[in-house]
Amino acid sequence: MNVLLSLLQKSPDYMQLLQAVEAKQAAAVSGLSQAPRSHVLAALHEHSGRPLVAVCQDDLAASRLASELGAFLGEQPPVLPSRELTLAGAIGVSRQWEQKRLRLLYALAQGQVPVLVTSLDALLLRTMPREVLFSASVRLRCGAEYNVDDLVARLTRAGYTRSSLVEGVGQFALRGGILDVYSPACENPLRAEFFGDELDTMGYFDPITQRRTENVEEAVLLPVAETEAHLHPQGTAGLPMLEVFRREGVENVVCVVTRYFGGVLLGTGGLLRAYTKSAKDALDAAGIAAVRRWVKLETVCPYSLLERMKTECMALEGAVSDVEYGADVRMSFLLPEAKAEAFCARVTELSAGQSSAKAVGEELMPVRVK
Repeated sequence: MNVLLSLLQKSPDYMQLLQAVEAKQAAAVSGLSQAPRSHVLAALHEHSGRPLVAVCQDDLAASRLASELGAFLGEQPPVLPSRELTLAGAIGVSRQWEQKRLRLLYALAQGQVPVLVTSLDALLLRTMPREVLFSASVRLRCGAEYNVDDLVARLTRAGYTRSSLVEGVGQFALRGGILDVYSPACENPLRAEFFGDELDTMGYFDPITQRRTENVEEAVLLPVAETEAHLHPQGTAGLPMLEVFRREGVENVVCVVTRYFGGVLLGTGGLLRAYTKSAKDALDAAGIAAVRRWVKLETVCPYSLLERMKTECMALEGAVSDVEYGADVRMSFLLPEAKAEAFCARVTELSAGQSSAKAVGEELMPVRVK
């Protein structure tokens, strides 16, 4: 294939493109069909010696281009996929796409991927910063000393689940001085054997037979998910929400804030502001109500006083609960306990003593105070 790549060096247009790439200048090429496009991209990578990232319109086109580039480069470059759509309530969810992304992102962060093919959707997805990915990963090396309890805590924070037997990615098991863990970075689970705090031996094993297949000196345990809730700064969710309710004097309520993406990129300040604002907006929309004792009053009055009775009731922050029409009007009212007596006096006054309001019961009702 080197012969095919070298042939392009005889083309003035290609050499002009290569010079622009080497000078880090923008260049546009049009009119190439699918195969020549792969030919030119592979040649640019070989002749410039610079990393290549090819961005396609979707994952299918990215896979096709990677296959074509492999024919020219001798090895098919990896494809960084976009995230798969997961339906809520699904019984089983495959995380292979996410594990592939994690492996590639870690290799990219270490500069180990000279050629990468991806799609526009995959490239635009937000992910954890490079330093967060490194800090959430665990590197093991034979002969080094580790506190096993600290390792278990780090694995838990990175999203691993403790189990009695490791069979799938994201699980770990601890039996005495033997730690089994299945990292997204590994094709098979890893078994690390400790002598005290020293990592004595380490190797991969078959998850079906549980027998070791290969010894290794070093291994990297990546976080289980690309966006883990426990990787974002601690104390930035529940506490700021609680403070909102404390300031407003609200008790015995539940507030749920749904975050649709990991908070690593927002940082501590951004998370504090986001959760505080969400809780405050929800509280303002719902309003704050206080439970008050209301007195239920009934009266019979002529039709001429019907509207006046309603007006007086509303003026005292009461409510008309029922109206029955007959020879006269029978009305039921709910008045705050502190204003019931004043309303009774107004009924007597308006009717010149011909009607009166009588208390027939009490009710506890919420009253919006804010």
